[in-house]
Amino acid sequence: MTVSEAYAYLNSIRKTDSEITKLQFQHDELQSCLLPKAITYDGDRVQTSPEDKMSELAGKVVDMEKQIAQLRLRKAQLIVDINAAIRMLDNDVEQVILLGFYVGRLPATKIAEIVHYSVPGIYKVKRRAVVHLAEKCTQSIGI
Repeated sequence: MTVSEAYAYLNSIRKTDSEITKLQFQHDELQSCLLPKAITYDGDRVQTSPEDKMSELAGKVVDMEKQIAQLRLRKAQLIVDINAAIRMLDNDVEQVILLGFYVGRLPATKIAEIVHYSVPGIYKVKRRAVVHLAEKCTQSIGI
């Protein structure tokens, strides 16, 4: 695994979370379209549409709910997998920093407080940890 692949792997949790957020926005807006509207008496009295638009919308909402549930399961599995990969590192500080950034999604200042390093020091250790992670993943695969 290359270093860029390791970064992509570690960022896959955030990418999946972003997909969930986008789908959730779409779902919420479509669901709001299902709410009843007020009766108006100024329109034509003739019914011209034999198709049921509300059932189509409801079907799309249900499909989106299924997609969101699948993405949440995928995110949970990614968290477990990435946690296991990070735990292969020998250095505890590297583990804490990577877990803080990629699993805990903590800001650098908070991670710096936890491990008692400076913020620039955190980023140096993070880069080194990602390189070590790429090497460990390559060794475990046997490439």
